[in-house]
Amino acid sequence: MATYKPKKQKHPLRVFGAAVAVCALLAAAGVWVFARGAKPAAVRTPPPPVQPNVPNKTAPTASFARKGDGGAIDTSNAADGYILARCKTQREARLVLETDDERRNEYLPPDGEWHAYPLTLGNCEYSARICLNKNGDWYDIVLETAFYSAAGDPAAESSMDRFLVPNHFVPYTESDAVVELAHEIYAQTETETDVADEAFQWVNRNIRYDDSLTFDETGARLTGFYLPDFDRVLEDGTGICSDYASLFAAILRVDGIPCQVVYGDVETSGGVRPHAWAVAWLPDEAGTYRWWRFDPQYGLRPASYHETCAVSGAPAETSRYGEAEQIH
Repeated sequence: MATYKPKKQKHPLRVFGAAVAVCALLAAAGVWVFARGAKPAAVRTPPPPVQPNVPNKTAPTASFARKGDGGAIDTSNAADGYILARCKTQREARLVLETDDERRNEYLPPDGEWHAYPLTLGNCEYSARICLNKNGDWYDIVLETAFYSAAGDPAAESSMDRFLVPNHFVPYTESDAVVELAHEIYAQTETETDVADEAFQWVNRNIRYDDSLTFDETGARLTGFYLPDFDRVLEDGTGICSDYASLFAAILRVDGIPCQVVYGDVETSGGVRPHAWAVAWLPDEAGTYRWWRFDPQYGLRPASYHETCAVSGAPAETSRYGEAEQIH
């Protein structure tokens, strides 16, 4: 079981005699510390409150919500770099985001709740469609709407909220174990880069890659969307690439650091394979913020904050990352 435990301060005391003698020693030690003028350790300010899965709002704006058979799309926050969608159905659901140049198929939970989707295809005209599976690879379009976003650049500083909240690929609530883990890491660090480094090391050291998670009970390779389950990951201490990346991103988001989960390809000595990694919004040594790539599975992180991506200490098989196919 992979659990995070803060370092305990050691108090080396030799205990003589009965319990009364122990108490006397402790009391004497307390007087000595006070007499030496010891100051209490500095306490870091509390971490930011855990954000809900709908940034900056509790309900969508009805005038911007488009409703159809089986779902609704709210584009009122397109200027902030995200939209909301929901669907209540027994069928497999997808949210399709499309521009003139690119299309992305996103998993849409069929639970009837609002879910946030970051816009990362550029500053342009978008179309959004809710599609329900009909048969095999065929889907019915039950709702479609068009909108423009000037905040569709993944690096837009004006719309960082979309990478500070949970979603179905970075799932957590205030009471989850991953939030407790993030708070413990926050309490033992001093800066944003410290948080990122500590989170990276914890995930890399405590999670073991388990390829069996990519197969179903019949032994067939899983297809479609793999959604992380942080409770299982932390309990078993195992995961696949998306578990590594999403767990790292969750810790940073809880601690107030924008972090993306990126899906794409990585070129290795064994060929090109699908992969997931994280990209965090952090300052360099000059204080300028930019995106830095962290790959907890392969052990890749910025060796120096002068570099965008480090190769120092990387496994020999990892040599190059492809373009992002999805960003969450």
